[in-house]
Amino acid sequence: MKEVILVYGQDCLDSKNSFNLIKTLLEDKNEILIHWVPFSFQAPLVKKYSVMITPTFIIDDKIAFVGTPEKEQLIEKIKI
Repeated sequence: MKEVILVYGQDCLDSKNSFNLIKTLLEDKNEILIHWVPFSFQAPLVKKYSVMITPTFIIDDKIAFVGTPEKEQLIEKIKI
């Protein structure tokens, strides 16, 4: 199972787009584990990856996308 971490902003429009992208992806492929992490400078994952912009996708322990990627780009990156 592939693990994806999404760091999102509460009032970030692009984060809402990322939520919709993930929901669409999960309808097609349910073998993905998603962790939703609200952005906070105090959050351990935010500190670990030095996240400064939301949304940020972390895949395979690396920042994969800053901003919302196209569905095909995300699928290719997580190789599902």
